[in-house]
Amino acid sequence: MLKDKCNLISVIIPVYKVEKYLDKCIQSVINQTYSNLEIILVDDGSPDNCPQLCDDWANKDERIKVIHKKNGGLSDARNAGLDIATGEYIAFVDSDDYIESDMYECLLDKIIKTQSQMAICNFEYVDTDGNITTLNTMGQDCCFSSRQILADWCGNDLVYYVVVWNKLYSRKCWENIRFPVGKIHEDNFVMYKLFFTCNRIVCSKTKKYNYVQRNNSIMSAKISPKRFNSVEAFCETFRFYQENGLSDINCDVVKRLGQHFFDLNGRINLFICTNEERQYIKNTKKRFYDVYFVEARQNSIKNFIKYYFPNLLRAIRKIVRYSKFTVTLLKYCLMFEKKAVLIDTPTHGNLGDHAIVLTQKQLLVKNKVSTHELSASAIDYKEYLFAKLTPKNKCIIIPGGGFLGTLWPNEEERVRRIINCFKDNKIIIFPQTVSYDLTSESGRKYLKQAQKIYSAHSNLTFFVREKQSYEIMQKYFPSVETVLVPDIVTLLDMDIAGQNRKDILFCMRSDLEKNVTDEQLAEIQQILKIHYPNEQMNKIDTVVPYMVSEGMRKKEVKNKLEQFKKAKLIITDRLHGMIFATITATPCIAFGNSNGKVKNVYGWLKHNEYIKYVNDIDEFKSIVETLDIERKYYYDKTILYDDFEPLLNIIKEIN
Repeated sequence: MLKDKCNLISVIIPVYKVEKYLDKCIQSVINQTYSNLEIILVDDGSPDNCPQLCDDWANKDERIKVIHKKNGGLSDARNAGLDIATGEYIAFVDSDDYIESDMYECLLDKIIKTQSQMAICNFEYVDTDGNITTLNTMGQDCCFSSRQILADWCGNDLVYYVVVWNKLYSRKCWENIRFPVGKIHEDNFVMYKLFFTCNRIVCSKTKKYNYVQRNNSIMSAKISPKRFNSVEAFCETFRFYQENGLSDINCDVVKRLGQHFFDLNGRINLFICTNEERQYIKNTKKRFYDVYFVEARQNSIKNFIKYYFPNLLRAIRKIVRYSKFTVTLLKYCLMFEKKAVLIDTPTHGNLGDHAIVLTQKQLLVKNKVSTHELSASAIDYKEYLFAKLTPKNKCIIIPGGGFLGTLWPNEEERVRRIINCFKDNKIIIFPQTVSYDLTSESGRKYLKQAQKIYSAHSNLTFFVREKQSYEIMQKYFPSVETVLVPDIVTLLDMDIAGQNRKDILFCMRSDLEKNVTDEQLAEIQQILKIHYPNEQMNKIDTVVPYMVSEGMRKKEVKNKLEQFKKAKLIITDRLHGMIFATITATPCIAFGNSNGKVKNVYGWLKHNEYIKYVNDIDEFKSIVETLDIERKYYYDKTILYDDFEPLLNIIKEIN
């Protein structure tokens, strides 16, 4: 039995259908450097092997108590643990998560030193393999009064404040507070009340809790009427503030309430709801309108503009967004005669990526492959839905580019979702650059995730556009069919009118791939002034500062190519700066970018005597001495036809 009741911490762990994760969770608690613990495992009627696992752990460690009860949900299980807890302090751990070994030692130390009633630590978002999934910079090292917390907790760090499991509480906080049974977002219903009971709360940005992201967890479930529980919770929070002398600091609560409501409203499909669910949504909406708009009328014009007007605009944008998505979905359902889906096409301003898609579509049309195009913005994180609507005989084509790997994680993860969702379809990834940072632990973990997803697909063909990417694929993805071909834009078929050439154009990066320093760029410009004193030097970019739709794509790319065609010389560290110069027969001197793709793709282009790659300023000086920028050059794309044969063959197989 427990001998030391002083500073005893009761750790409550609700358990339901988590047999894969339970051992790791409990192990992380019993291994705490602070050992004076009462560990309460609440088996919430779990139908798997969890009840037996709980009993086995209780036999191993006398600090563990087990409650076996009928299933009542997470709130009911936590309440059952609270009812028997004897500790001076209370903590919660979700049974699919795990904690760092010194979490409770650190939190208790902060409480004692600051005489606080609650301590909060930060947490890490991780997947089931322990890989970090989202960068979390929430929290700060500071002490707050309850009023200070209640004024700010609904801001950008809401999750840090609203969850119950990253905290250690004085037992007194819970004397008159319990979780609402039958609700999700249950933490939203209690945390503001808990803050109100405290005189002082100590916060830390140190990460001591690991929040595991599971696809089948409560909070990762698809949108359901129960998500309106969050709106209900914020309505109750607002009323609590009004009734407890906090009405002067409730603006952030109202703002967050509006965000939750307008995010959810319109995402719920009322046609698949039961009558009871529809009635609940109706009642919750009425509570929202009572709070939100009644308060809006009572508030000042300044606060209305600050807190209410942005949410009204947000609601309008949501309606437009989901209306567009509905149209996209309907069009997709009518694409029966199409042979392939060209998915994840760009709408951003990078014209190199748009040139890639233009060339792909030209090749597909020439080979009589009809396609339905789905842009990245049209998909809107609904890959799983489009996958369900896609017949298995349709080929999925992902555009080429230079975004796979650690450098551009959003793009990489979108491709992963597509590969994951379209498991039964043939997938072709057009020529890409692949680059993983293997010098860091996070980079190595990121690669392992990619290996798992790519290798699991049984019908994936991966085209890469330079040798370095090919070697990465061969080494780390040996089971994936990988083929080396040139960058596809070298085959672009577009008439560009001849121009009288003038000026030197700089097409240089300013993003993560930038490799040429500002000092080096100034030196380059000085060298050119000496050699070409009569030539103007101007800037150009293959990225435009606005969105480019499918309908705008051809015109925008053509306009950009015409700008290249007018120049006497292009200086660039952009891959498609070099390729646009190549296909317009414009003299070009190219520098490398951070992941080496410019240098590696140059191997396909070096037979064009007007395209030069340099490694440093000395090589640049030498090339400037010899490159004839007054001469008329010609581009012959037929030289690369044999290199593209593997890609053309697989396109023909789609038929």
